Amino acid sequence: MLILCPTADYEIYLGRNLLPIEEVLFEPTAKLLDVWDEFDVRATLFPDVCSVWRHRQEGLVDYVEAFEEQVREFARRGHDVQLHLHPEWSTAERESAAWHFQPGTGSLHDRGFDPDDVDGAPQLIRQGRDYLTTLLRPLDANYECMAFRAGGWILQPESPLVAALLDAGIHVDATVIPGVRLLRTDYRVDFRDVPDRPNWFVSAQGGLACDSQDRSDLFEISIAAYRGRFAMWQHVVNELRMRRRARAKPQKFRGYPIVKAGPRLGALQRVRRKFRKLNVPRVLDAADTFESMRTTLNSYLRRYDCRAHDFAVCINGHPKDTYDHHLDELRRFLDHVKARHADVVQFDTLRGTYQRLVG
Repeated sequence: MLILCPTADYEIYLGRNLLPIEEVLFEPTAKLLDVWDEFDVRATLFPDVCSVWRHRQEGLVDYVEAFEEQVREFARRGHDVQLHLHPEWSTAERESAAWHFQPGTGSLHDRGFDPDDVDGAPQLIRQGRDYLTTLLRPLDANYECMAFRAGGWILQPESPLVAALLDAGIHVDATVIPGVRLLRTDYRVDFRDVPDRPNWFVSAQGGLACDSQDRSDLFEISIAAYRGRFAMWQHVVNELRMRRRARAKPQKFRGYPIVKAGPRLGALQRVRRKFRKLNVPRVLDAADTFESMRTTLNSYLRRYDCRAHDFAVCINGHPKDTYDHHLDELRRFLDHVKARHADVVQFDTLRGTYQRLVG
């Protein structure tokens, strides 16, 4: 069986939010949640807990109350909530309606891994775990914070982070996108050298490239990416499809992330960068076309024997980037899976999937 784990990184833009936060985060999340419920699909929410702490420190209680209430609503409706950390929020400065982030603060590695340091990465991980447990245990006596996704997918160098996660009782990582290397200049995000399977166990000693086969290590439930060569023309056709469907349901642009591009590139360099991006494997994302999602799903069904063995992968998602036309595409995809592949594909949360595959 292939288990699809829908996930959503619950966060505002670190670059610029162009609309009120209700329209950037809370309303799109409510719409996405309604789609999951419409198809009786249980998903996993990854709230950016560092953002809510920083807003509370600044006295922005409206954001804090709305954020926490929507997280609780997610849990009340039977979905899962797990740990997501953007540590750059801890030193963010607010000017007017915008936030400014200091360079060299976006990775947990920037904080160090001294277990006794109150500002270190291990303490931040435990703080996030305890925050979610306190927030959600009153709604679910069995709630456990046991899965993690790194902010910005910054997991590497992974050995000290894996050790800190295991020490905090985290059993699952859902960060890796097999075959993908992001074109960042500030941090390394390179998942090309990982095992050729959707799931494996990661030890602090062996890192991402090795399957430790030790069930007490960190279990990787990777984000699905097209298994094979997604040709450049397919990327182009998919982009044209998306633009045409977006024009049918126009909405205001919500914002954009921090651009980590370094010095301004010349025209030729920009073209080369665009071509390099087009060679990145297609990710199974809730904000994509139905055709792209279907193609990526089929690549897994062809490559792995999902009738004889159980595998699990994540559907990636960001409510802030999910517009109404994306929700139409997602509905088509969910309907397609349930109608055509119910015998070999199921949906579940990360917590439920871990209990099923590892125990």
